[in-house]
Amino acid sequence: MTRINWAASNEDRAAIKKIVMRYERIAKKIHGNLDEKYERQNLSMDITACHLNGTPLDLSNLLKSPDFDFIHDLAGISRHINRTNGRLESHFLPRCAI
Repeated sequence: MTRINWAASNEDRAAIKKIVMRYERIAKKIHGNLDEKYERQNLSMDITACHLNGTPLDLSNLLKSPDFDFIHDLAGISRHINRTNGRLESHFLPRCAI
């Protein structure tokens, strides 16, 4: 069984935290609140697992990307991440992938 690598650098952890915070601001602007099922830790873990286990991300580019591309990447990562091995499935490739 392959173990997921969670060893993000301090710089990556800080960028992922900013990405999650931006997602929350956009979701609140669009919906007025966050989905009942949303959990900050899940999104953070999805991004980290993707970035460190097969699909490296340009985190600074993701953070600066237009809202549409930003949401596309985060929704796709959350939908297509294999939570057993941290790899993306169904041929999804985020726009900010390196």
